[in-house]
Amino acid sequence: MTPLDAKRLEIAELIAIELGFDDLDGMSAADRAMVDQHTDDTIAGCEAYLEHPADGNHSNIWLRQLLKQYLLLFNMKMYQINNRHG
Repeated sequence: MTPLDAKRLEIAELIAIELGFDDLDGMSAADRAMVDQHTDDTIAGCEAYLEHPADGNHSNIWLRQLLKQYLLLFNMKMYQINNRHG
């Protein structure tokens, strides 16, 4: 698992908890698909989300930190890909 994949998994685990699930392991395929969709949506909109200040909620702060880390890893990966082809 790449660092980027591991960070996405951390984000998915937090989203699963916020949606009321205990963890990702015991989920049905439908529930996991729902969590994966929420995770994809959250990551896709994270730059706009991070522009606004945190609301002070612990899970909100943790999610923001995970999204920042994800963006950093993603940008590093894109930089490496671009440098290999440039």
